[in-house]
Amino acid sequence: MLITVAELCAALYTMSQTYFVHCVVQLIRRVLRQSFILLQRRGWLPSDTSRLTDVLHVTVLDGLSDHIPDGIRFHLDDIFIEELDRTADAAQVNTFTSEYALILCLIDVSEFN
Repeated sequence: MLITVAELCAALYTMSQTYFVHCVVQLIRRVLRQSFILLQRRGWLPSDTSRLTDVLHVTVLDGLSDHIPDGIRFHLDDIFIEELDRTADAAQVNTFTSEYALILCLIDVSEFN
């Protein structure tokens, strides 16, 4: 079976894109986990947790921003509770999850209608 140069380049491009996406996804997970570990070390201060939720809202979860792909938002939604559960006790999970849910409610969903 002979493969053309174009087919080889297309396959390599696809593999490199897949690897890049995997690296970005892992980076997001690690940054989120380290953020929660830092909050845990500082005693889950309300000012710190609200600062993190503000940063998430203004950057990654800003539903009005076109420069952040929806896949990034969906990935963050997917791993948020999992990473929070690794570092927090039940009280912090409930508090932080309710704040996170409020952020998600602020996302403009009119574009999906």
